[in-house]
Amino acid sequence: MLQSQPSEELKLYYVTDQYTDYLRNFESHVWSNSDKGKQRPYVGIVMDINNHKFYAPLTSVKPKYQNWKDSLTSIRIEDGGDLLAILCLNNMIPVPDSQIVLIDVDNCIDQNYKNLLNKEIIAIRHKKGVNHKNCGIFPS
Repeated sequence: MLQSQPSEELKLYYVTDQYTDYLRNFESHVWSNSDKGKQRPYVGIVMDINNHKFYAPLTSVKPKYQNWKDSLTSIRIEDGGDLLAILCLNNMIPVPDSQIVLIDVDNCIDQNYKNLLNKEIIAIRHKKGVNHKNCGIFPS
């Protein structure tokens, strides 16, 4: 049986460049912290499942995601019906504590980005019980 941390403890993190670079030597689906020369953190959540930490990234909204439904591989993160992001369970990676960094949302300089991050973490925490079949992430 899968065991995960309670959803109210979920926070946003990013994975270090060194770790994502290392993993891409073995797995092509590991995302980068930069996109076309611009630095963008690999933002997601960290879950403890059966005493192993896993990182599940969030992806920003794209038109193709508007009609997607929650599935075993992806979870819609919404605020009042507005799609904020997709939690990509199909891109989960194992992650050691030394390679994750807690995002300090309160000290984000960009107010729009700060607001988005706050909405995303609140929406993720409210998913409790809705997607219990998705890897046991959101226990009911």
